[in-house]
Amino acid sequence: MIFGLFKSKKQRAMEMFNRISEDTIRDALKERGIEIGECDDVNDFCVKSAKSIARIIFNHLGIESGKASKDDIFTAGLFVLGAGNYVTHMMGGNFEIASGAGVLMFYDEEEVDNSGDLTAETLDVYNSMMGKNREGVLLMSTISIFFEKSGKQHLDDLIGFYKLVRDGSA
Repeated sequence: MIFGLFKSKKQRAMEMFNRISEDTIRDALKERGIEIGECDDVNDFCVKSAKSIARIIFNHLGIESGKASKDDIFTAGLFVLGAGNYVTHMMGGNFEIASGAGVLMFYDEEEVDNSGDLTAETLDVYNSMMGKNREGVLLMSTISIFFEKSGKQHLDDLIGFYKLVRDGSA
């Protein structure tokens, strides 16, 4: 028991990624007004789940599809990548497929010009965030709690962290 205190950050993070099911993810999304419907396979489920987090954020902030600022779209893309990372770990999906396709689909819905270039830029910033302990841990912790626990407080925490990242305070 005491030896658990000496686990590395990576070991503790990996343990976090083995706790929930597809039903739990679906329930978390449904509670926030999103139903992803039938999926062809695990990667399709991961793409739709990851993309949904941006829609939830925009819905909560009252941002209409196609009318978001570039900063909002870019920041939401970071959260789609984070959700893709989380969901693929939980479901055994392919991160590159789920996150890349999730971001591209979200950017296409937002009618972003040159969505491929913006996706590459978003991936660079996301990788930089994940390389910095504080930002990466906060992003992944906020997303995992959002999916794992119901309640308004966890949505508020997600939105609060989104605003910090968007405004450059994180």
